[in-house]
Amino acid sequence: SALFAQPGMGLFRHTDPAQARDSLPSAIDMALMYASIAGSISEEDFANASLVMERLDAAYIPDSVRYAFARFNSLLSLQISELNTTDAVISEALRYTMLGLVTDARQGFSNATWMIAKENITWSNLSDAADELSAQYKMRALTPEMEMIMEAIQRYLAEAAYVTDTIGDIESGNLTRTSITLT
Repeated sequence: SALFAQPGMGLFRHTDPAQARDSLPSAIDMALMYASIAGSISEEDFANASLVMERLDAAYIPDSVRYAFARFNSLLSLQISELNTTDAVISEALRYTMLGLVTDARQGFSNATWMIAKENITWSNLSDAADELSAQYKMRALTPEMEMIMEAIQRYLAEAAYVTDTIGDIESGNLTRTSITLT
């Protein structure tokens, strides 16, 4: 009675929990779902990551392991949201630097730096929750998925550094604001 989220990725959601086995959901299915989410995060496809999270949250989970599952999923959803916000903030800051609007770009950089700091804290908690979830479900460690998420955070850190370097170039006079009027 398992439904499928994508071909080849079994989703162990039961429409009637009474029909579910007393055993834990498949550890392979769990690992595949989390790998799919981490892959979407790595590709900056936050909408798909959130969609898979919604489907995963709807899964039937026995009471004995529900806390670890809910804690990990809550932290993972928060991480997705934070990364999505950081992506938007950095994109806006980059746009401001390209327009030569240093004050706005600096504000965007400040916001991005704060968001990246939050992401690191969330990632640390998520990493601990991943270890707990893996132990309770007796599934493989989620180390590759955690590394993919950390790589995304590091990419945003590099993009934020690029923003600050560009601001420095503008302020030093190496870059000048230009405009073109088309009629």
